[in-house]
Amino acid sequence: MRLDALWLGRNTGMLSSGRTLAGPRIVSSRLRTPTYFFLVNLSVLDAVCSCTVVPKLLEILAAGKKSISCGGCLAQMYFLLSSVTGEVLFFTAMAYDHYMSICWPQAAPFGCCFSLYTAALTGDAVIIAVDSHSASLQSPMYFFLCNLATMDIVCTSSVLPKALAGLAFEENTISFQGCKARLFFLTWSASSELLLLTVMAYDRYVAICRPLHYSTWMSPRLCRLLAVGVWAVCALNGSLHAGLMTLLSFCGPNVIAHFFCEIPPLLLLSCSPTLVNSIMTVLADAFYGVVNCLLTLASYSCIVASILRKRSAAGRRRAFSTCSSHLLVVLVYYSAVFCAYISPASSYSPERSKVSAVLYTMLSPTLNPVTYSLRNTKDKHALGRLVQALLHPGVHGLPP
Repeated sequence: MRLDALWLGRNTGMLSSGRTLAGPRIVSSRLRTPTYFFLVNLSVLDAVCSCTVVPKLLEILAAGKKSISCGGCLAQMYFLLSSVTGEVLFFTAMAYDHYMSICWPQAAPFGCCFSLYTAALTGDAVIIAVDSHSASLQSPMYFFLCNLATMDIVCTSSVLPKALAGLAFEENTISFQGCKARLFFLTWSASSELLLLTVMAYDRYVAICRPLHYSTWMSPRLCRLLAVGVWAVCALNGSLHAGLMTLLSFCGPNVIAHFFCEIPPLLLLSCSPTLVNSIMTVLADAFYGVVNCLLTLASYSCIVASILRKRSAAGRRRAFSTCSSHLLVVLVYYSAVFCAYISPASSYSPERSKVSAVLYTMLSPTLNPVTYSLRNTKDKHALGRLVQALLHPGVHGLPP
């Protein structure tokens, strides 16, 4: 039996009976609000941040041991950057939550989604326009950045328009065919972004650690082949998951414990065996999540080690400024993906999955333009020249 329509539940819980939801929980029902939810996560990150720094500081004060291994330094930097970045993002989310609850109490969910969607589309469209029309930005890094911006648009557009329609018109149903189509585009774009982040990390590794080989190892032909390969492999991945979902039978509840069609909550609705789907999901998680994460972290570890060997303080600052922002994006994105997919099925939590989904479908596409491009001086100059050319086409033309 096939479902003709599915119901996207915003506040539904776990559909299987008797399971306890995993993750940080608020015991008191009176405190189960967005403010206290973010406060619980902020407390966890506070503990991580303190445990990263204070023990080593106490060791220095007590024993006078002021040395640290390279591996220990990298581990401390990873946890410190992750926790501090997470705290900054949660402070922003808490401030926005208070603003919406006080100034726009009825429109808070819709306003949040609409603002993120508008910001993501605008920022990514600006990146594509600037990087495509400026000759000074025709390098592998900006080429892959255009591909990342394109996939950001596909990712947000596969989720947010339907979510906005549900919030605005209280229409939360979706056809089974529409659900499969959105599943394909979401899987395609999300897996493409993971591969593109790995390729961009490798590009930075070659540029910083092997500068003499950069023009050979990152030639235009190789970059085009990598981009085509990413798009093709991830399209095959999306088609495979959507196709396997077609083979399942759905004869029970038709309420998805999510605000869009995602693989784990859809598998929970099936009344037929899902072993093949689960195996393919695990294999995809291992490749796109674990393997790509290790390759990305390996590239940035080599970059950090190379930067530390630089004699020029200005060169170290410039390299750290560029790579630290890239690494923050990678950490946020992979953390969200791991929470959503890299976890045992028995510990699946709709609430945790929804928060993770917001990070990789809404927040990351919104922050990527600022982190990767619009904070760069070269990009800002190119944007200014492009705006002048569009406002005065007869005077300036399209500059290099």
